[in-house]
Amino acid sequence: MKRKLFLFLGIFVSVLLISALAYYVYIESKTYDLEYLEIEEFNDVEYDVDLILGKWKSGTVYYRFDEDGLGVTWDVADDIFEEEASSFKWDIDHSRFVHYHEMHNGVIIPKVYKISSLDLNTFIFIDDYGNEHLFSKVIE
Repeated sequence: MKRKLFLFLGIFVSVLLISALAYYVYIESKTYDLEYLEIEEFNDVEYDVDLILGKWKSGTVYYRFDEDGLGVTWDVADDIFEEEASSFKWDIDHSRFVHYHEMHNGVIIPKVYKISSLDLNTFIFIDDYGNEHLFSKVIE
């Protein structure tokens, strides 16, 4: 009986280790994490900060960037509109784009992105998972 139990535990631990290794090789190794990139990665292109000012839209998500480095974001799919929007601070340094979100408990969480395109009508940035976010300028 003990022999079968040790055999079962050995097989279980082996399967668990193989699964963890497979997860790392196929999932974790492909994760694109901007926070661990060297600063030189962001210094490749300098963008005109004034181009980001104004209101931007992607699907049901909106961002408004103001001149003072402040902004708001809202999602109309969640029945949240500009009057009820969440505020944040923002900063651009070359192609490094950072949102500073303040949580309800006062903790500020920086979210770092890399800008891939910014012009009068289009704003594209990449998050720390390698996902590209495309926003279009809202003309009012």
